[in-house]
Amino acid sequence: MTTNCFCCQDHCCILYHKFLASLFDAGLALTYPSSFQMLRGAVIIFTGLLSVAFLGKKLKVYEWLGMFVVLAGLIMVGVTDLLEDKGGKPLNNILTGK
Repeated sequence: MTTNCFCCQDHCCILYHKFLASLFDAGLALTYPSSFQMLRGAVIIFTGLLSVAFLGKKLKVYEWLGMFVVLAGLIMVGVTDLLEDKGGKPLNNILTGK
C-alpha cells in the first residue's frame, strides 16, 4: 500500500498560503493600502538574495541593479509612511472610510 505524497504536499501548500494570507491581512490593517502593496515588492529582493545564498546562482549586473532600484523605492515608501502625519486617526479608518 503506497501513500500519495503529492496529496500531502498539496495540503501543506494550501495551509501555508492561508497562513501568509492571514499575515498579509494583519499587515494591511496596520498601514496604508498603497504602502502595503508597495512593500509587498520586497519579495523580489528576498528571492534574489536567497537564490544566491542557497542555490549558488550568480546574478547578472542588471539583476543586482534592479534589486537595488526596488530596495531604494521600498526605503522611500517606508520612510514617507513613517514621517507622514496621520492626523491622529487610526489606520483602520482609512480602510473603512470613516
